[in-house]
Amino acid sequence: MRILYMDCFLGFDASMLLGALIDAGANPQQIEGKLNDCGIKVTLTVKNTLRSSIECKKAVIRAENEESTTRAMQNELVKRVAAKYEPTDGTDAVTMLAVICAIELLDIEYILCSDVSLGEGTDGEVLMLLERAGIETLPSDGTSKNMETSDAAFLTGITNESGPKPNMQILAIGYGAGGVNPDEPNIINAIIGEFGAEELFGSAEREELIMSL
Repeated sequence: MRILYMDCFLGFDASMLLGALIDAGANPQQIEGKLNDCGIKVTLTVKNTLRSSIECKKAVIRAENEESTTRAMQNELVKRVAAKYEPTDGTDAVTMLAVICAIELLDIEYILCSDVSLGEGTDGEVLMLLERAGIETLPSDGTSKNMETSDAAFLTGITNESGPKPNMQILAIGYGAGGVNPDEPNIINAIIGEFGAEELFGSAEREELIMSL
């Protein structure tokens, strides 16, 4: 089974994960193509950058028109995530879908998440969402940024299981950058590997993420 392990040692947001998945091998042109084929016209830009001397990919995706934003927000996973927070945000929706496309392109079958480091000002609703999903949080060391509610809802929506990195055969590693300041250590590490399905704590199959675009 091919799994994705998200090491959220310095926080999480959807754009950071998108950059990490592209760095791990997801083709940005194919991500754009999958969305465009569904009538969701987007522009995806990716650049190399540094965060705390670590080479990362910084990904930014934007819908080209209002119709594309509306279509993105009709995806079943996005609708479930959006139901957990207000107000809904079209930029969040297209970023979420780009991540979903990257996951599909990388043939990910199961998703695990590490403990998540959060900033001191993180909203209590974020903590509640993570706690309900069984995702542990780490006290901030003063460098982690606050997580938005939409990102917490998305993280819990795609994660099958939370815990330490399993002993797996590593196939690819990617780093994604957040923020705009290269001196801020906003980084997520995406590790893709092979792992025996019978060894996973949860046995339920991951439902297909792209249901109806």
